[in-house]
Amino acid sequence: MLIDATHLLSYSKEMEIAKPGYNKDHEFSPQVNLLFVYSSTLQHPVYYRIVPGDVREVKAFKLTLEESSIEDAVIIADKGFYSEGNVRQLETEGLRFIIPLRRSSSLIDYRPLEKPHKRGFQGYFRFKNRYIWYYAYEIDNRKIHCYLDEQLKNREEHDYLNRISTHPETYTIEEFHSKHSRFGTLAILTNLTEASSEEIYIHYKSRNNIEVMIDAMKNLLKADHSYMRNHTSLEGWMFITFIGLQCYYRIYKLLSEKQLLSKFSPRDILTHLAEIKKVKINGSWHTSEITNKTQKLMEKLGIHIT
Repeated sequence: MLIDATHLLSYSKEMEIAKPGYNKDHEFSPQVNLLFVYSSTLQHPVYYRIVPGDVREVKAFKLTLEESSIEDAVIIADKGFYSEGNVRQLETEGLRFIIPLRRSSSLIDYRPLEKPHKRGFQGYFRFKNRYIWYYAYEIDNRKIHCYLDEQLKNREEHDYLNRISTHPETYTIEEFHSKHSRFGTLAILTNLTEASSEEIYIHYKSRNNIEVMIDAMKNLLKADHSYMRNHTSLEGWMFITFIGLQCYYRIYKLLSEKQLLSKFSPRDILTHLAEIKKVKINGSWHTSEITNKTQKLMEKLGIHIT
């Protein structure tokens, strides 16, 4: 189960739940927070909760888990989440976590990277057709796992050298050398001390699923803001939006089962189906004309318009 939060701006004076608070876009505006739970196993969202805009995510996690009846959960955060205060609060609430650290964090020991021929690493594993090197160490009853992705390292080196050419006033070869050893690295702090480095890495990479879900809600379903004027209306609007997300993932699952994801996205399907309408002629309702392309797509998916 993956848990993440996003915000909705609201300027309604009747919306008591809309409170000024900072969000990921560094805005300090009246907003409400939405917490989502996404099932990696089922591949669709299973729960949401609306929280006042001035309530921090970490404070809302405990009640969210209790209300959703989810057990054995692990909080997988993003890089902006880490602070010693947040980590202590998660531990106080008895929550388990996986938190990536910024590369500049003083908690990260980069010395094993400096040993020649990768002798500072404890091993490697394969992830999506590339090899990931790793080493781990304990700190304050927690564990830090450090990873090196050489393909990512090469891309970052190439990108930085390009920036030196295009923006020499900002990027320098001296800074390139100072950062070189950290290119392609990822460090993760966790209190799952018994889990292997490979398990922690795979768990963290699964986080992308819930980020894609939130992106679909805000961009495809156009639910990036709400014009509701009171809390009751907001609850109804969010309930309908959540049903929309369920439909989106039913389409995604159907495309996956029919092995059509390489050719079509859920957005494509919705675009085709949006062209089909009901028209009223002489008091009777009729289905509007359907193009051959849309008809063939419906047949491939095994869906029917009634």
